[in-house]
Amino acid sequence: MPSQVFEQPGHRTVLPGRVDEAELGVSYEFSVYAHCGGRYTSFDSRSWDAGRDPFDAGGALGYVAGVMTLVSDDLARFETGGAVIDYRPTVGATPLCA
Repeated sequence: MPSQVFEQPGHRTVLPGRVDEAELGVSYEFSVYAHCGGRYTSFDSRSWDAGRDPFDAGGALGYVAGVMTLVSDDLARFETGGAVIDYRPTVGATPLCA
């Protein structure tokens, strides 16, 4: 799905969709698909794994909006409503519900 990108000086809004080339340390408004719990997401042209389901799969029927930051080559941090979820690059195949 192509992203809808809205540019402002020093800030990008990307909802929903993906960020194909994230810059290290830059925060992007971003949505995580949370229908299946939000454990996996796609960011910076890669698949990421939170290691757990950070959202209630029974109650989150769609996207959770927040801010995603590429902290390092192997760490992407998603922040939403006071919650901080760290994602690491996915090892192996990503499940269909991601």
